[in-house]
Amino acid sequence: MVIKRPAYALRLARGVTIRDFSERWLAEHAIPKLKPRTTQGYKEILARHILPALGNLTVTEIAREHVERLHLAMAKTPRTANQAHAIVRALLAFAVQHGLKASNPAVGIKPYRENQRERFLSEVEIGAAADAITAAESRGIGPFAAAGLRLALFTGARSGEITAIQWDHIDWERRLVRLPDSKTNEPRTIHLSDAAIEVLRSLPHVGSYVVAGRKYGSHIKASPALGTLLENTPISTTCICMI
Repeated sequence: MVIKRPAYALRLARGVTIRDFSERWLAEHAIPKLKPRTTQGYKEILARHILPALGNLTVTEIAREHVERLHLAMAKTPRTANQAHAIVRALLAFAVQHGLKASNPAVGIKPYRENQRERFLSEVEIGAAADAITAAESRGIGPFAAAGLRLALFTGARSGEITAIQWDHIDWERRLVRLPDSKTNEPRTIHLSDAAIEVLRSLPHVGSYVVAGRKYGSHIKASPALGTLLENTPISTTCICMI
């Protein structure tokens, strides 16, 4: 996305380093809007990985090649590499929103595939994902799309599994979902945390599917608009890739 801003704002960015701008981003976005542990996670990744590589570049100078180089240098730790990329993407989106950059060069960089043992979300990822969902919900994605994203976050299930859940698949007493079919053609059990149960109980029953679509009796469909809403947030595509 390219946003046209007054020329003086872009000129101002020529003297602002990523190191300095990260302090503003933390002060104006992360600290007031995110949980303290999430913010601390951001600070640690910035200090250990992002600022040593990118900190001396100005907001104007930083380009896609710089972000890609950082991501490539961290290839041996794919999960941390993806987290660092997501934070840089969010920081630069903040710069775009405030007129200091015309477009976000960190958008569109493909994340690394993470090992199964790395699938557990860090507090940074959880906080970032929760904030991204709340922001997208405030922009009108609708309660069912937001609920589907939260269920993906709280259960670790794939998007296709979340959208396939029907009300009669839920075992409330045992706190789990039993999907009759999955990509492996075997029954799939999804365990439900307190947070996931809360999301399910908050949803109205509209047809047989939990994450109901616009047409009665259908589940929610893919929405490029939602991807646009989420693309400039620090949310790893390995965490949530749905709808």
